[in-house]
Amino acid sequence: MNEYAFDAHMSLCVIVIWFLIYLHCPLVYHFIRIQEEASAHHELPLEAGEETADCLITLVAPINGVASHEIAVKNPYMGFAKFRAGFVGDAAAEWSVTPNDGFLKQSEPTNFVVSYRPQNPGVVHGHLVIETEDFKNVWKVVGSTGEYEF
Repeated sequence: MNEYAFDAHMSLCVIVIWFLIYLHCPLVYHFIRIQEEASAHHELPLEAGEETADCLITLVAPINGVASHEIAVKNPYMGFAKFRAGFVGDAAAEWSVTPNDGFLKQSEPTNFVVSYRPQNPGVVHGHLVIETEDFKNVWKVVGSTGEYEF
C-alpha cells in the first residue's frame, strides 16, 4: 500500500466516523432526554429518615370530615430550590399537603396547607416530609377523630 492510498483510506475513515457521529448525536441526545424525563417521573420515594421531626402537628376531625393547618417554609439557602412534599407512614392516605411540589424561595415563605381527612375512628401517626436537593424538613403528624386521646 503506497503512501497516498493510506492517506486516502484514513481520510475516508475520518469522514465515515464524523458522519456516524453526526447521524447518531441527535439519537443520543433524544435517548438521554428520554432517560432524564423517565427518572424525573420515577423519583425515589420520600422518607422521614432516622432524624427527629422538626415539629409536631396534631389535628382532630370527625370521620369523613377535614381539619387543616397552615405552615410557612422558607429556603434557608441562597436563591430558590425545587421541592417535593408528601407523607410517609401507614396513615399517609388520610393526609394531604398543598402544594406538593414547586420552588422554595429564600426571600419569601411558601405556605403549605396540611389537611387530615380520617376514614376510620382512632388515632393515626405519620410524617410530613418537605425536601429539596439540599435539605429536608420533617414534621410528625398525629390525627384523631376526637374519641381518642393523642
